[in-house]
Amino acid sequence: MGSSEIGVGIILLLSFIIFAVIGYKKGAVKKIFSVLSLFASIILAKLLYPFAIRAVVESAFLKGIFSKIWSAILPVKNNIVAIPKGINDFLPSQPEPTAPPLFGGLYETMGKWQDYFAQQIISFINGILFFIILYFLFRLLFKIVQQILEYIFKLPVLNFGNRMLGLCLGGIEWLFFIWVFLILFSLLPESFLSLWIVEGFSKEGSIAYFIKENNLIALIFMG
Repeated sequence: MGSSEIGVGIILLLSFIIFAVIGYKKGAVKKIFSVLSLFASIILAKLLYPFAIRAVVESAFLKGIFSKIWSAILPVKNNIVAIPKGINDFLPSQPEPTAPPLFGGLYETMGKWQDYFAQQIISFINGILFFIILYFLFRLLFKIVQQILEYIFKLPVLNFGNRMLGLCLGGIEWLFFIWVFLILFSLLPESFLSLWIVEGFSKEGSIAYFIKENNLIALIFMG
């Protein structure tokens, strides 16, 4: 058994222990919710975004709140939010509107078109801000649910199962980490270290070789 194989084996063992211990301490509930809450919050915020924007447009109260927020960021002239004129250079040109702007007089105007254009910009940045608010709102709700479940799973029998499942999830996370590491390392220039690692993963019948040859990420995305 070569030094590279021993070295790689030790690194794999130590890293697995670290991931497994972290997974055991966190438990399955916390590990699952840490990932689930992220994606679910983004999806829910995206789905509710159009309804939220409609509520802002139709509510004078919400519209006033957003105006105060942006007045703290953008310059204000005569109690009117002024849109930086240079922003025109970064957005596609738009045809001149046939109907008067909905918020005529709210923003600094240079004619009907400039007022309409300012309205579109404010609506766009309001949408971004509201999406962020929705995202963090759902993250908070998922955090509350996570805390409730963690409290329930502190019962002796449930707590042991929760931690053991967390240990297994930590092992799976470790496996994906190794796969991603191998893919990224394969893109680096050849060096003494890279050759040493490749040799450590090349011994047939070893765990390191099995992990390398069954890299699902590489098999799925790199053919």
